Amino acid sequence: MSSSNATSRHRSAEAVVGVHYLPPQQGGVHPEERDQAMKDLEYDGRVFTFPFNDLIPDPDDDELDQLRESIRQFGVQNNILHTPDDAVVSGANRLVLAKELGIPLKDLSIKEVSPDDPQLLAFQMNTTGRKWPKDRLILAAHRLDRKRWSTQKIADALGVSQKTAWRYVNEHDDPEAPANAAVKSNDLTEATARPDGVDAIPTQGIGRADRAD
Repeated sequence: MSSSNATSRHRSAEAVVGVHYLPPQQGGVHPEERDQAMKDLEYDGRVFTFPFNDLIPDPDDDELDQLRESIRQFGVQNNILHTPDDAVVSGANRLVLAKELGIPLKDLSIKEVSPDDPQLLAFQMNTTGRKWPKDRLILAAHRLDRKRWSTQKIADALGVSQKTAWRYVNEHDDPEAPANAAVKSNDLTEATARPDGVDAIPTQGIGRADRAD
């Protein structure tokens, strides 16, 4: 597979739902603008939306190419989950690539779900079992923080301690923040930005083993 063909196919998927964005420093779109940038996907007369895509760090080109080739050879093997109003909770990339490859919608396994917390389900379904490097965990933490998730909820979703989740958000710059708006947050006195204090750095009940590296 040539790199030019892979890039072309990847961009065709981007044009549908914006599954991959460059950082703002490279001309990309800040996550807060993604709701406007994302487009609905019309698939065999049905319209799907992707309101949860900005929760999960984007797959890279290699991951998308591997998924595309797997679907080409074996079809879509796992359920695509959506809410009653056709908001895709899990399987957005599979859905986009299946349409790109010309697979009829009736041949896909699609299941309707009605979770109490669709954001949490979407994050868990798209991240469970994956080993992420630290930089991707930091990116995910910032995205969830922008959705006003509490530090404890972010920690539970990422599988890290509350203190580590707090440090991901407050001691590491947001990788997607515009360069001219980056805020240094190493000063712990500036980190309790939320008025209710829920994101104050945890100081009790966390042992040495839980300290962020």
